[in-house]
Amino acid sequence: MVTWLQRALLVVIVALVGWQVVTRGNDQILAERLSAPYDTRWTPLLNPLEQVPPNDSRILTADAWSNLSEQAFILGKQDDARAYALRGINQNLSSGRAVAQFVQAYQGDNLESIDRLADLATLLWPVHGDVQLRMLGHWSKLPPDLEKATKAIHTLLSVTSQFNDKLFPPLHDMLKEEVGGKLLLEYAERAPSWWATFFAYLAQNEPNIDLLNRYYQARETSNKPVSKNEQMPYVYRLIKEKRWQQAQRLWLDTLKPSQQALANLVYDGGFEGEVHNEGFAWYWQPTPLVDIKTTGNISGSNGLKALQIAFKGHQQQIINFQHVWQQLILPSGHYMLEMSYRLGDVANRKGLQWRIRCEGDQSILLAEGSALRGSTDGWKNLQITFNVPKPDNNANATSCQTQLLRLEAASPYAHEHLFSGRLWFDDVTIQTK
Repeated sequence: MVTWLQRALLVVIVALVGWQVVTRGNDQILAERLSAPYDTRWTPLLNPLEQVPPNDSRILTADAWSNLSEQAFILGKQDDARAYALRGINQNLSSGRAVAQFVQAYQGDNLESIDRLADLATLLWPVHGDVQLRMLGHWSKLPPDLEKATKAIHTLLSVTSQFNDKLFPPLHDMLKEEVGGKLLLEYAERAPSWWATFFAYLAQNEPNIDLLNRYYQARETSNKPVSKNEQMPYVYRLIKEKRWQQAQRLWLDTLKPSQQALANLVYDGGFEGEVHNEGFAWYWQPTPLVDIKTTGNISGSNGLKALQIAFKGHQQQIINFQHVWQQLILPSGHYMLEMSYRLGDVANRKGLQWRIRCEGDQSILLAEGSALRGSTDGWKNLQITFNVPKPDNNANATSCQTQLLRLEAASPYAHEHLFSGRLWFDDVTIQTK
């Protein structure tokens, strides 16, 4: 039988539980507002440090205390920043963010102790971006611990790419230091997920090509195969450095054996392969007015495919056509360019011409073919002879170490750049004479 005392105690217990639920519920709402100050569900707190001092009796989450610590740190209130961080640690001993926040706010002489806390923060939350950013700041302080700073960078880059533009420059600077350079060689050999993107950044920004070579060779000798995402930036850097033969060899190495078999003085002259718009392959630029593609089932063509160019403007819009080309690396000598072509009502007064120019100075024209316009009855043959000058006896030869084979509008004048119709090419070859 329930006595009046038992009833009274029950009322008190229920009231206390209700009070705790309400109090903790309010604290939780406050904690969430502090933990996610940019969440649109919550109205931002005005002067949160004044509303919630470090000795506040309310029970908040570790994230809420950490957020208060961060705000105090930004305002230069180091003592408060440490106090808030300690409240976060006391609330949740496993909160790596709270420990990291304390490390960031710490200013004292016991560096060995704070280093152990930094290691603890990383151990607790090993892949958390917020923690790793603070640990990167800690390990970068004088005297820096490059190994641990690099490990923090590695973690950040592995988790997200949003820090690439901020972290790649300091990583780049590390290459020039003996210790940092050795550390990055180790990462090059391991090739983590971010390495290819970082190497592409290096290929564009490192002035010393020999330093770039060092890290590429480290990748080549590692157990992890070099990806094409690493190879192609290196190819383009070698081209920029005018190391054309080395660039061409490396580019061919990126291809499958069936694609490598298409290599000759003109790559894939039969347009049978799938590789274009890269390296030393064909480049073509389709536009809303010009459709350029490889196509099959062309009567009389040799092989399975040919290159088709179709003008879609019906002579209504100007097209300064220079949309199909390939870079050549021909030593000095006499050559013959030969190809098959077919014309389908190509309407233009001057037509199109294949031209071979010195790539270093494209005003130097080595040769050009006959004008292509009108229609043909089936496939026809085009031949162009040309000479690549010797460096020893021609002042222009230094500009002609590489050449440009390009299909161009025959006329230089805009009013003669109105095209319609279509045409096909196949069996493009270059032979020495």
